[in-house]
Amino acid sequence: LTPPASAPPVPQAQVEDMGLGEYCVTYLPSTPGDHLVSVMWADQHVPGSPYRVRVLGPPDASKCVISGDGLHIARPGWPAEILINTQTAGRGDLNASIQGPQTNMELEIEEYGEGRYKGRYTAKETG
Repeated sequence: LTPPASAPPVPQAQVEDMGLGEYCVTYLPSTPGDHLVSVMWADQHVPGSPYRVRVLGPPDASKCVISGDGLHIARPGWPAEILINTQTAGRGDLNASIQGPQTNMELEIEEYGEGRYKGRYTAKETG
């Protein structure tokens, strides 16, 4: 199969024999969008092939959604919470910090769903 001249190149798959009839296939797509992954055995598609795969573009922090009362108000000594949703932002590493007027606070971040995080902190001071 040869793609049209204007199409992006088809990524070459690396196939590793894991033994006992299992194989590990890796590939590196070069463009975001919908792709078809064909898996063949003896020149025939295996059940379910070709598979539709959505390749995401680079991370986009502007697509993160931050919410929760802890963004607007907190009381010293009481826990506060923020919610961070990165589901539509692409793959990336999440970093966050809380800075008070005099001291920084520890922010504990826990992933509770794919791309969804809870951040918890306890304010140490007013301001």
